[in-house]
Amino acid sequence: MTGKITGGIAAIVWIAFWFWLGWWRFNIPVTVTGFGPFFYWVVWTAGAGISIFCLGVEADQQSGKITVGSHSGKGVNAIAAIVLLLALFMTVGGLSGSSIFRARALASQIYVSDAVPFQADDLPAFDPTQIPWVDAAYARVLGDQRLGELGAIGAEVRIGTYVRQLVNGQLFYVAPILHDGFLRWNANRQGTPGFIMVSMTDDRDVRLVTDNVIRIQPNGHAAFGDKLERIVHRAAPTALRFDPIFLVCDDLYPHWITPIRVNRVGLWGGRDVDGIVIVNATTGAVSRYGLYDVPDWVDIIHPIDVVERQLSNWGTLRGGWLNSWAGRRGLIQLEDGNAIVYHKGDAYLFDALTAAGGNDESTIGFILTNLRTKETRHFSLTGATERAAMLSAQGDPRVAAQRFQATFPLPVMVEGQVAYFMALTDPNSNIAQAFALVNVQRHQIVGIGDTPRAAEADYRMRLHATGVAGLHTPTADLVEIEGEIVRWGQYSVGGNTFFTFMVAGYEERLFRTDTSQPEAVLTREGDRVRFYALATEGTSWSVLAFENLEFNLARGQLE
Repeated sequence: MTGKITGGIAAIVWIAFWFWLGWWRFNIPVTVTGFGPFFYWVVWTAGAGISIFCLGVEADQQSGKITVGSHSGKGVNAIAAIVLLLALFMTVGGLSGSSIFRARALASQIYVSDAVPFQADDLPAFDPTQIPWVDAAYARVLGDQRLGELGAIGAEVRIGTYVRQLVNGQLFYVAPILHDGFLRWNANRQGTPGFIMVSMTDDRDVRLVTDNVIRIQPNGHAAFGDKLERIVHRAAPTALRFDPIFLVCDDLYPHWITPIRVNRVGLWGGRDVDGIVIVNATTGAVSRYGLYDVPDWVDIIHPIDVVERQLSNWGTLRGGWLNSWAGRRGLIQLEDGNAIVYHKGDAYLFDALTAAGGNDESTIGFILTNLRTKETRHFSLTGATERAAMLSAQGDPRVAAQRFQATFPLPVMVEGQVAYFMALTDPNSNIAQAFALVNVQRHQIVGIGDTPRAAEADYRMRLHATGVAGLHTPTADLVEIEGEIVRWGQYSVGGNTFFTFMVAGYEERLFRTDTSQPEAVLTREGDRVRFYALATEGTSWSVLAFENLEFNLARGQLE
């Protein structure tokens, strides 16, 4: 009897201790719909506690000796039964969501329509002044430089993960400034100074925003009431959660976004998103939203790795699990790597598709997935993969000797055709030294330039020279213009100089060029010029093949 009593007390203490630790310290959701929480709560906390009771623990009051297994016969049988039940439950639970039995359910988690050809407005048209060419590696370099402005405080903090975001219509990398460990947090519980914003289109636009401190921070950077996981746990105690990301609203208030995870196939399979929890990083105010109630400034609701897994299941499991291993008919796989494309205010995940077991350098199509709604668009287009395009740009004879490294390509629309845009960076400094445009269908056509506009001009001229695109295209008509300059001005973006001007007889148009046109540098009002312009529906036209006729006249007089 004594053994049962002491065993019961030990079991209660065990369960109470581990429940408190899991709830308060580890912030583990109280649910069995995730394998980790199930193992912790059911197997380790409850199962081990019950086992202690069944096995029995007895303490001799005179000698103080502790005896385990004072009524071990029945206890061992009970423990064996518990272990068998748990093993059976875990086996059934695992198989209920596995691809062996639920292949088609996993494949149908994301709807992918039949493939259609690309249209001109399916991707953003190439705009050299707004193309996001700053990548995450370069953003980290720029952010570290700006962090130095904090002086001694900069040695006590670190910059978190950079996340791309559309803020007030402009693309930025945004990253929080975090405490560098528990001791730093304990010494300054008021929070860190703020966050870093790095423009993706202008490497001179690097902002240190200190209007609102970052008091709420993830585990490892804060503790107790300032720990992000604890706040989210209180708001959603039974919900599984994906990793949080840091975003700012259009008013530049910092927030943590934590997607709520749900398993839609079986007990532990088919991970998906069922809403989000938003925590104000300054005040700790928390709000929970359903999928269709999320504020507009939140660009990304569905984590990229979740979308990639669902797309991979769609490509490989549509014909069943056995076909994915044996028959392998009609299998489609995602090319390694992806790009996030912002188009018409939404963030899309851009993935290239290849045939399983086929040529890894050739695509059979592409998929765009809206990261807010998970709506997909499937396009049929054969051509080069992103990796093949990167190799084409790096191997171009004009830059091959410099051994530049290409950033992961961004798809754009040029002359009605899909092209990859990328920066060519110095491998040591991560600083962009040149830019490239590579045609998807014919990746031998490569445009190279010191600026995005110069790369565009070179690319368009090569398109026309090879006959891939005529002078009249779905996006622009190439027209020849000659006349006298009546207005001339210049401006700088991202360290690059651009010229804008008006020509007599075309005063309703504003023409743009840059230093890639050598004769434009010395041009002034009153000069007579000849050039080709890309005529669009807008009033601002890009210029190719700029020629100052005054220089030709001067050269003729000298001769």
